[in-house]
Amino acid sequence: MDIDAMGHAIDRAQRSPGSAAATGSTDLARHALDTFVVTHALDRLDHDFADAPLLAADLRQSLARVLVGIGSYAHAATELGKVLATRQQLAPNDAPALLGTRIDLAGVRLRQGDTAAAAALYASALSAASARPFTDPLRTQAEAGQARVLVAQGHLPEAEKLQKTLYDALAQRLPATDPELLRLRRDLITTLIGMGRRDEALAQAKPLVALDRTTFGNEARETLDAMVTLAQLQHYRHNYEQSLALAREVAAIRLKRLGADHPDTLRAQHMVAMDEVYLAQDGPAFDRAGADLQRLIDARRRVLGPEHPDTIASMTLQVRLLSKRGNADGVDDAARHGFMVQAIALERQILAAHQRQLGEDHPDTLMAHGSLANLLSYDGQYAEAVREARLTLAGQQRVLGSEHPIVFATYGLLGDIEVDAGHWAQARTPYEKALAGRDKVLGRDDSLTLETAWRLYEVLDHLHDAPAALAVRQRYLDPLVAKDPATLNASLKDVRRSALEVLRTGKAPLTP
Repeated sequence: MDIDAMGHAIDRAQRSPGSAAATGSTDLARHALDTFVVTHALDRLDHDFADAPLLAADLRQSLARVLVGIGSYAHAATELGKVLATRQQLAPNDAPALLGTRIDLAGVRLRQGDTAAAAALYASALSAASARPFTDPLRTQAEAGQARVLVAQGHLPEAEKLQKTLYDALAQRLPATDPELLRLRRDLITTLIGMGRRDEALAQAKPLVALDRTTFGNEARETLDAMVTLAQLQHYRHNYEQSLALAREVAAIRLKRLGADHPDTLRAQHMVAMDEVYLAQDGPAFDRAGADLQRLIDARRRVLGPEHPDTIASMTLQVRLLSKRGNADGVDDAARHGFMVQAIALERQILAAHQRQLGEDHPDTLMAHGSLANLLSYDGQYAEAVREARLTLAGQQRVLGSEHPIVFATYGLLGDIEVDAGHWAQARTPYEKALAGRDKVLGRDDSLTLETAWRLYEVLDHLHDAPAALAVRQRYLDPLVAKDPATLNASLKDVRRSALEVLRTGKAPLTP
């Protein structure tokens, strides 16, 4: 190991202009570990162990795992590819070491966003491991990895079935604190989130954080992963303040332990940015959220690549921020149009990337179609907006099922577009379907349900259907208005303000 070269490199980086702001000491240490420790050791393997290729492969795989740990995924994939080639040549197909290499490389490929390569590697590993006992760690890892690929590909029901079968079998034989069992629980929660079963996921996520803390420690990766998942669920329940506090805690720990450019740090910072964007309501807040988000996008492009799913996720968040800025109070028509033009162009890039990488029927691709419909409506392009929204709805019903929460969101989107276009009568049915579905799936008091209720009330009032408007008001709006605003989260406060405004300007009779 060239200690002298490593020391000089770190010194140069620390002395270079702006390095303190751009690159923290943890990032410098990660770079030095990759360049001067791991790479130097790898360079010696073929020379020092020329007569023992399998031993060299063992050492190379161990070093590749170090690279995975510090977030050097591309380098890790290269080295694991070399290990795989050696073992395929010298070891039987079902050899444990060969299975482990396939599983390790599959995991790295999945982290890189290459689902096709990950799927092939996991399938190969699982085929070779099928004769092993059900609880064999290698077979378990291969099956759990295959399920994670299914989630990434958008095949959520199949993933849940596989994860649940595996979890139920292992839970009978392993302690609750077994690391693989805990990871499988986290995977299952992620799948439930994607399927829209967020209350069920939340009920499992809260105790899992406590169990991970006890099992692994407060700052262990497993614990922090569980905390990010819990933050995600709080966000989806519109508890943005709680989500932000959790996400900031994780981001601070990961920044300290892993550095600013580690993919896990960037993942936590994405959650922070997501909450900041949703909570932003004025110019200064938009500016702060926008600056943080742009830094995140730049980092993900540099570290992961411009079309990595994580990079695209942060770009999608940027679209939302542009949309919020364009629809903010006090924004004139020219500025609004300017924001929408930027947002539409960016959303079309995102949609094209999803179509290339994921296919037309992937939930993320369909979501991008829906987002584009929303933006087109904001910009007054109603005919194209309706076409995109209907395409989204048909695809989501086909892929996710008619009871998925996102389907009811798209019904609501159709209603919004028709209202914006002045087609009040055409907006009624989509809003009624959205309200009935959200009431059933999310509950009467959910902020999305209540938002749909005031929008439907406005339509019914405009159509002079006083009895129907009164029924909506009595079931949804009056109970919301009667609540003390101090007891409501930011999302419900916004919905309450909108409901009050609609009730003040409406024509329907007051509640007797």
